[in-house]
Amino acid sequence: MRRIISVTSRKETKEIIKYLQNQDTGSQLYISEKTIIAAPDGYGGLTNLWRMTHGCNMYCKYCKTGSLSYDSEELSFSERLNILEKIAGVSDELDLTGGEVTTMPRFDDIIRVARSYGFNIRIATNGVLVEELLATADFIDQVFMSLDYPLDFHNANRIPTTYDRIYGNITRLSRRHPRVTVESVVTAENYSSHFSDPKRNRFAEGLLEACEIVGIRFSFLMNKGRAREFYDSMKVPAEKIREAIQLCKTYSSIYGIDFSGYDGSKPLDPRLHLDPFGRITFFGKSLGNALEETSDSILDKTINLLEETYSAKARIVEL
Repeated sequence: MRRIISVTSRKETKEIIKYLQNQDTGSQLYISEKTIIAAPDGYGGLTNLWRMTHGCNMYCKYCKTGSLSYDSEELSFSERLNILEKIAGVSDELDLTGGEVTTMPRFDDIIRVARSYGFNIRIATNGVLVEELLATADFIDQVFMSLDYPLDFHNANRIPTTYDRIYGNITRLSRRHPRVTVESVVTAENYSSHFSDPKRNRFAEGLLEACEIVGIRFSFLMNKGRAREFYDSMKVPAEKIREAIQLCKTYSSIYGIDFSGYDGSKPLDPRLHLDPFGRITFFGKSLGNALEETSDSILDKTINLLEETYSAKARIVEL
C-alpha cells in the first residue's frame, strides 16, 4: 500500500485519492502555496532522501564530499538495515546518494533489502563502478549517472581520463536498465557547449547514438564546496538558467527524451533528509536520530512540521 502525506486547507483527502486514481500514469503531488495537490506531472510526495556515505572514489572540484575517507562513525550494515525498516513506514520513495553509494560495503544487499520493503529506488552515482549497478539493476527504478560535457571539462573538473570510462558504463547500463538519466553539471565555462544552439544539442546526439537513456538532467545550482573561488567564477547567471530551462523543453520535443534542470523557481519535494549517521532533518529542522525513533514517531514529527510550515491540515493518504 502506498502511503502519501497530503497537506491541504482546501482539498479533502477523498478528492486527492479520486484524482490520483483517475490518472493513467503514476500521479504525484506537489506543493503550491499552502497546499499539496495532485498532479500527474508535478513533484513527488514525501520522499526519503538518504545521503548514505561521505566516502567517494572521485574528487570533483564542485562537490563538497568527494574523495573523503569513510568516517568510522558512519552507520554499520545492520544499522542501515534498521533505518530502512523504519523509514519504510513513512514513505515508499527512496533516493540514495553519497559520496558514492556503490562504494559502500554490501551495497547490493542494501538495495535488495530496500526493494523487499517495497521502496521505489532511485540512485545518484558517478557511474565508475558499473558492475555493482549491473548486479542490482533489476531492483532499481531509476539511475542518475554523472557525466559532464565536453570531455575536457569533465576530465579537468572530475578525475582525468574518466570521461570515456563513464560514457562506456552509461552505454552498458542503459542497454540493461530501462530508466537511466544522465546528470551533467553546467557552469559558466561549459554553458555554451550545451545551450548555444536552440535546434541542436550535440551532447544528447552523441549519447543517443550509443545509449538508451531516458533523459538528461542539468545541475545549475551547485553546493558550496571545497573551493569557494571556483563557484564565484563558475556560477551560471539566473537569466541564463531560465534560458536553458526553456531550451530543455525544445530539446525534449526534438529528441524524445526528458531534458530538465532546476531553476529555483518551483518548490522542492517535501523530503526527509537522512545523513550517513542516521540523523534526520525535515525542512531544515532536526527530527532526531532514526536509530532512536520508530516509524510512527518519525511520521508524527513530519506531519507536525508540515502543518506548522504550511498552516494547513496534514493527513495520510493510503492507496
